[in-house]
Amino acid sequence: MRYASKRYKAKVSELHTKARSNDMSIELWLELKIRCSELKESRRLRDKEGQIIIWEQLSIDDNMVTFPMQTLKGTPLDVLSVSFNAESFIRLQQSYGECPKEIAVKVIGSLEN
Repeated sequence: MRYASKRYKAKVSELHTKARSNDMSIELWLELKIRCSELKESRRLRDKEGQIIIWEQLSIDDNMVTFPMQTLKGTPLDVLSVSFNAESFIRLQQSYGECPKEIAVKVIGSLEN
């Protein structure tokens, strides 16, 4: 049991050192590591199954439009595709296929304002 507690203490000390060297708390450092793991998992799924944009589930904010992405088999990815202007939206359409016309008009109208 003593060996396990030494390993645990060493692990916590390592996390504390890395968090301090990046001016973060341990909580923030762990959250960052969790997010990094989720992103890597999404990338593995994307590379294995391919990806598409779900055009219908767009989110329009002040100066940007975000679209969720999913694999070709329908598994949602924890990744968003973001457009900040009309040119980047047009590049998205070229990369992932045309979106429905009514959505394209809505997106371009919101990005040009």
